[in-house]
Amino acid sequence: MNSIPTLSLAEQRQHLRQQLIEQRELIAQQLDSVPDANNEYPRSHTMRFFTRRPTLTRKILTGLITLLVVKK
Repeated sequence: MNSIPTLSLAEQRQHLRQQLIEQRELIAQQLDSVPDANNEYPRSHTMRFFTRRPTLTRKILTGLITLLVVKK
């Protein structure tokens, strides 16, 4: 005889839902554990450069403006 209990459709549905929730949590944990620089603000490397080095940024911008004004 069959000793495995058969589940009703509602029980099967609930079991599958629980499995999906557990899989999603596992995937979310795996994705969060990966160190990713893309989550940083600002996202572009250029803007990170400018925002993290304000003195150098000012010097670069001053130089560019000076070049553009002198050329005209």
